[in-house]
Amino acid sequence: MEKPLLSGIMDYINKVKLPLHMPGHKMGKGIRDKDFLRNILKLDVTELDITDNLYMPEGIIKEAQVLASKAFGSKKTFFIVNGATCAVQAMMLSVLNPGDSVLVARNSHVSVFSALVLGGFIPRYVSPRISDEFGLSLGIHPSDIQKALTEDIKAYVHTYPNYYGFCDDIKRISEIVKGQGIYLLVDEAHGSHFPFEERLPDSSLKHGADMVVHSLHKTLPALTQCAVLHINSDRIDEDRVFKALSLIQTSSPSYFFMSSMDAARAYMEEEGRKALTSLLCGLEDIIEDLDGLNGIRVLGKTLKERHEIFDYDITKVLVNLRDLGISGVQADRILFNDYGIKVELSDGENILAIFTVADNREDMEYFKDSIKDLARRYVNSGKKGVFNPPYIPEEIPEMVLTPREAFFSEKKWVDFDGSAGKICGEFIKPYPPGVPLLVPGERITKELIGYIKNLLRMGIRIIGTKDSTLSRIQVIK
Repeated sequence: MEKPLLSGIMDYINKVKLPLHMPGHKMGKGIRDKDFLRNILKLDVTELDITDNLYMPEGIIKEAQVLASKAFGSKKTFFIVNGATCAVQAMMLSVLNPGDSVLVARNSHVSVFSALVLGGFIPRYVSPRISDEFGLSLGIHPSDIQKALTEDIKAYVHTYPNYYGFCDDIKRISEIVKGQGIYLLVDEAHGSHFPFEERLPDSSLKHGADMVVHSLHKTLPALTQCAVLHINSDRIDEDRVFKALSLIQTSSPSYFFMSSMDAARAYMEEEGRKALTSLLCGLEDIIEDLDGLNGIRVLGKTLKERHEIFDYDITKVLVNLRDLGISGVQADRILFNDYGIKVELSDGENILAIFTVADNREDMEYFKDSIKDLARRYVNSGKKGVFNPPYIPEEIPEMVLTPREAFFSEKKWVDFDGSAGKICGEFIKPYPPGVPLLVPGERITKELIGYIKNLLRMGIRIIGTKDSTLSRIQVIK
């Protein structure tokens, strides 16, 4: 009997030596709770009088959520089994009403844009600054947020850190936003490890964000789909949060996932802090060895110094390969085929490797040695400079229809090459990280068409469209 999905995953498992991507448990290596490991299938139970109920927690689930709240430093914490996407949507549904205006960081995850459709909220956008030198989207400066806030805006949704680990001045942002009586909602999906090590950037929980989302599977040893939603101020109506979660989250919550969250939290409090400190020390050493060697640049420190990045997460190792004469997409393939390393992201010039408490010094050294060997092989290839950063659109496309209006509008197919001037009917999202270049309801421009085709030529995958080749696109009739 054929089992294509299972067989394909097993092929990957048998080939990969070092997974430097999510989830943070790294194929189980970071999950050390013996009770969890011994009883994996038995943990898949249901709501019983002794197992409690996520939607009316009075026993063991309530106790586990209280412990999580204390560990992360929030007022109250909810377990989320539908992933951070569900948590972000519930967060916005908890404080906004249909027709409310909300300021949204343009580098937000697609879950934020989905919430605009679900809730009928009216978006205003603030854009991240761009590094033309490296072709990267950076952070959002507090002054840009301050300029974008108007009296009718009820909440601001901020992404912290961004996909590359860049962190904005969240303390100043909180002062600006909350100083105007506006809700600060933070998608801190990639920062769930921040509360457990002082040398990492501060969690937004520390600086008064009203609500915060953590995606535990991204940087902690928890299973995919494990997330938490934190209430962090007295302004939030807990009952409305609960109702929002009940509305959009599964009515059959996984005890397997909830047990994973409980175990991950316990590990981080008991052993994880020490493991995280050790990880940071090791990463500092290998980054120092790699940066500037044979055409290799590790960009965290460089970008912070040159582009007003307030802080960055060292566990996201962003390696620029421009001077080797190979693209990030090519390097990704070479690293997997020749060294058994699979990174989280690759683009025209960069690869992004994610390290977590599941990775040890041997893993870090293997990554370093493999990058060094890659550099030795290609540094004299004679192709330096051919992968210049593509044009990155800084202007936000014109919003002709709200995301909700566009979602429910009739659509038609047109050739993508000839779609300039049309109103987009689909999301166009390079993946990873899944941040939309075009949102339904926005006008397509020639510049965006050229940029997106450039991404496709570099081998970067575009999702959100029905036609994966993007030879055609759905637009509003």
